Amino acid sequence: LDQELDTLKAQKDAHGFDEARHTTLVAAKPLADQLVSLQQGHARATKAVADRKRDLDEAKKAVLQEEKALPALEKAEGDARAAETAARAEKEEAHRDHAALAIRQGLKPGDPCPVCEQPVKAVPKGKAPALDAVDTKLKKAEAAARAAQDKLQQGRLTHEQRRAKAESLERELEEAQAREEEAKTLAADVQAALAKAGFK
Repeated sequence: LDQELDTLKAQKDAHGFDEARHTTLVAAKPLADQLVSLQQGHARATKAVADRKRDLDEAKKAVLQEEKALPALEKAEGDARAAETAARAEKEEAHRDHAALAIRQGLKPGDPCPVCEQPVKAVPKGKAPALDAVDTKLKKAEAAARAAQDKLQQGRLTHEQRRAKAESLERELEEAQAREEEAKTLAADVQAALAKAGFK
């Protein structure tokens, strides 16, 4: 038995088994596994940061585009409102002219004026205004003003939505950067523990 034990010890020594090294390796394996996991987490966090930065840049560009578009929409809405006001005034004037023409019909010089009751010296000539044309013009102007107002409101809403999205992305970026830093710190701590155990 002693001879067999000596043979087994010689075989063991020939294979270079180092029990202390084996114990160290067994103790280090969980740390190495943890390091791999942390490095993968750090890589994911770094990618998330890059993605959030890209998304935030795109969102900021969209906000700037909306900000540049708003003055033109505001001007178009103002112009449309001015055109509507002018068309309304034109319609009112046409209706007054039409009413005056209706009053003049059947009047003869010397008759009392139905408005002021003064004797009419001469009945002015007049052409009937095109009421349908001014009504149509006003309806078109009103529709254009509503459409311009809708575009302006939609532009403002889109601007607010994009601005809110950019703010949200900024918060997400900050959170992603914090997760990236935490993963980096944890990985560095595990690497330091492995280095202290004699592993690089």
